[in-house]
Amino acid sequence: MAASSPEWSSLLPDILGQVIARLPHIADRARFRAVCRSWRSALRLRDSHRRGLPWVVLNDGAYLTPSDSGIHRLPLPVNTRCIGSTNDWIVLDRMDGVTQKHTYALHNHFLDVAVPLPELNSIIGNLPEKFEIRKVLMRSTPDDLVAVTSNICRYPFILCRPGKGAWVAEPLAMPYFRIVDFAFLGDMLYVITKAESLYAIHLTEHDDGKPDVSFVERITRHTPYPNGDRYNNDMWMGTSDNDASPR
Repeated sequence: MAASSPEWSSLLPDILGQVIARLPHIADRARFRAVCRSWRSALRLRDSHRRGLPWVVLNDGAYLTPSDSGIHRLPLPVNTRCIGSTNDWIVLDRMDGVTQKHTYALHNHFLDVAVPLPELNSIIGNLPEKFEIRKVLMRSTPDDLVAVTSNICRYPFILCRPGKGAWVAEPLAMPYFRIVDFAFLGDMLYVITKAESLYAIHLTEHDDGKPDVSFVERITRHTPYPNGDRYNNDMWMGTSDNDASPR
């Protein structure tokens, strides 16, 4: 009687690591993950110590990577689109076909893990059709800060932490209303405005983990326009009730 072949799940971690290292394509890594639980765990451990290849995802779920000339597609649910990404995480916006309400979530396609964002649902889940999220950025892990800018003056800038709460800038408050880009650096959020001025937003939190802004500092200032710049205060205080008065 022939000896039975060893199970795929019994392969040594070192061998699995060598196989993973030879799978640069996202599709191949997804197939590897689907073999069994031990292979999925090996891929998760390996990916936690490596920087993934850059990839581009369109809002309809189509994506491509430099290592693959083909165009692939993420299996997004109906009425769902991608509105942003940070590292391996994408931000999904799903609209209910009946109520037209939006629900948001972070999703890691490689690990098949989703993190709901109920804090965003309660703030921007039911808005006009012309509403648009311009940028979404995570500070680090999916349970940490998430920053959002939009084209609606009522909600120009939002900070949220899943399960903890959210902070919303006052409507038309500077510099939030004119942010065109931003990036996290430690406990700071640096933003660029339409006037090409650079600000540092000092981040803090309440005892319960709810995010807050302590104050905003102008770092550099673009040369004023000929008609004058009426927003010439150097610092604003940020409070828990979203007040942004000059300091």
